[in-house]
Amino acid sequence: MKRKFGFMFMILAMIFLASCESKGKKITCKPENFSEKISELKSEGTYNVIVTGTISNNKKFLNDLAAALKQDRTVKIHLDLSESEGLKEFYSGASNLLGVSLPPSIKKLSTKSFRGTNIKYVDFPKGNEKFIAEENAIYTKDHKILRAVLGGATELNVAEGTEKIVSKAIKDLDNLEKVMLPSTLTELERNNFVKCPSLTLVDSESSQIKEIVWCFHDLPNVQVKLPKTLEYLEDSFKNLKIINIKLPEKLIYINNSFIALDDITEIELPDSLEFVISSFVDCKKINRINFGNNLKILYSGFNLCPELKSISLPASLIRLAQYNRYFYGGNGEWNFDFDIELADTSGWIWNSSSNRIWGENKFENLSQEILSSPEKLREFINTESLDNEYIGIWKNEYDFISEPLQRGEWRGTWYGFCKNREFEHDM
Repeated sequence: MKRKFGFMFMILAMIFLASCESKGKKITCKPENFSEKISELKSEGTYNVIVTGTISNNKKFLNDLAAALKQDRTVKIHLDLSESEGLKEFYSGASNLLGVSLPPSIKKLSTKSFRGTNIKYVDFPKGNEKFIAEENAIYTKDHKILRAVLGGATELNVAEGTEKIVSKAIKDLDNLEKVMLPSTLTELERNNFVKCPSLTLVDSESSQIKEIVWCFHDLPNVQVKLPKTLEYLEDSFKNLKIINIKLPEKLIYINNSFIALDDITEIELPDSLEFVISSFVDCKKINRINFGNNLKILYSGFNLCPELKSISLPASLIRLAQYNRYFYGGNGEWNFDFDIELADTSGWIWNSSSNRIWGENKFENLSQEILSSPEKLREFINTESLDNEYIGIWKNEYDFISEPLQRGEWRGTWYGFCKNREFEHDM
C-alpha cells in the first residue's frame, strides 16, 4: 500500500514539475517591484511570473505590464495574478504574454483585454461567477454572450448556446484564420471581423442573425458564408479581397456596403432585395450587377467602377436617386458604352447616346432618417403627403438639407429625378 501511495506521489510530483518547467523559471514579486523584476529578465527564455500582494493602482500596474513586455523582446511570460489582490480590470497588448491566471478581485474584461497578444489561455479564480474561458474565447458564465477572443487563437468555434457577440470582440486578431458561428447566434454587434489579416473563412450560414452592421472590413483574403436569415446589411464588406459572395434570399436592405472589392467581377442580387443605398463603390473589376425583381429604391453608388458596363433595373423600381458621380468610372469620366436594361413598366427612359435616364414620376424628399431602415422606407413609399420638386439635396456632400435650395446656393450636389427633368451633374 505504502509503495503504491509512494508511486502515485512520484507521478503527481513529476506532473507538477513538468507543468512548472513548461511555464519556465518561477519568479515571485510584489506589484511595486513588478516592472523592475521583468526588466531584469534575460532577453530570451520563458518565465512564470507570480505576483503577490495588493495592487493599489490598476492603471499603473497594467501600464507597467505593457511597458515591461515590449514587442521587441523575446522573453515569454506566463503571468500568475491569482495570489494578488485589488486588480479589478485586465488588459494587455503585449505580444509575448502567453497566458494569465486572474485574481478573485477581477470584475471587468473587455474586448481589448487580450488584443495584440499571443495569449493561449486564461485561468479564472475559484468561485468566479462572471466569466468562463473556453476554446480561445471568453464568455459570460451562462455562455450566452461572447465577450472576447484570445489573441493567440487561430481557429474559433463559437460555442453552441451563444446568442450574442459583443462589439469588437473579433477585431485586430493577427493569428485568427477561421471562425464558425453557431445556430443559436441571433445578434452580431458592430465592428466585428475587422482587421484580421489571416482570416480566410467566416461561416455564419447556420446562425439566426438578421442584421449585420459595420463588419467585414480590411480582410486580405476571406470567404464569407452569410446567414440565411439575414435581412439588413449596412457599412459592411469594405476593402476585401473576395471573388464571389452568395447573398441570402431574405436580404431586404443594403446600405453603404460592398466598397473597394478589388476582385469581384459580377454580383447577383436576390429577389427579396428592395433597397440599395450608397453601395457598390470602387469595385475595380465588377462589370455587371443583376438586380432582383422587387427592387424599389436605388440610391447612389457605382462610382469608381471603371469596368461596370451593364446594369439591369426591374419594373418594380419606383425611386431612382443619384448622388454626385453616380455611374462614373475611375477616371472621372462617363462610361459612354454603358448599357442599362430597363423594364418597360418601370417608368424610366434610358438614352444611351447622352448617358441620361429620364423619369416620368414626381418624387418626394429622401432624408437620412428615411434611408435608415427598410421599415421607414416602406412607410415612406406608401405616403403621399410629401411631394416636393426634388428628391433631396446634399450641401457640401455631407449635410442633408430637407428643403430645396436655389441652384446658386450650392454646388457639387445632386438633383433627384423629377417630372420632365433629366439628371444634372457637376453643378
